[in-house]
Amino acid sequence: GCKSLDFDGVDDYVIAANPSSLAVTSVTASTWFKTTTAGPARIVSKKTRDHGYHQAYGFSIGGHGVDGTLNTRLQVGDSPLSFINLSSSVTVNDSNWHHAAATYDGSTGTGVLYLDGVAVDTETKGSGLVYYVNNEPFTVGVATYSGGENSYFRGLIDDVQIYDSPLN
Repeated sequence: GCKSLDFDGVDDYVIAANPSSLAVTSVTASTWFKTTTAGPARIVSKKTRDHGYHQAYGFSIGGHGVDGTLNTRLQVGDSPLSFINLSSSVTVNDSNWHHAAATYDGSTGTGVLYLDGVAVDTETKGSGLVYYVNNEPFTVGVATYSGGENSYFRGLIDDVQIYDSPLN
């Protein structure tokens, strides 16, 4: 049977522990999701600050791009203001299951966004580790800002995975 989590878009979310293993030089974040929301809605997020839109890595629907599209922001290097922003050109709020994966290779500084197994956007900026502050949570279904929550996700999320290398 289906083991996905069903989020209502109002107040459902998961806050995971904040292990040091989430501080990585290279990363792949991946998940399956299904939604009809145009956004902004956070699917998964590892925050780096307690305010603003700063995230080490994660996925959202809408928000930083066009409503209904898949977006990711990777915060890289030593600066909290050095971002790789990646977006799909197609909408994903079609009530179908989609697989999202974002990779960052710290040796080359290249980030890639994959949607349903196809690379849909890439950007290279700097190199080095993913910017990380260990006092902020890893969340599923919401973004956290200044101790509060917003950008609740409405739909299904399954099989969230974080790897310490850029898979392809």
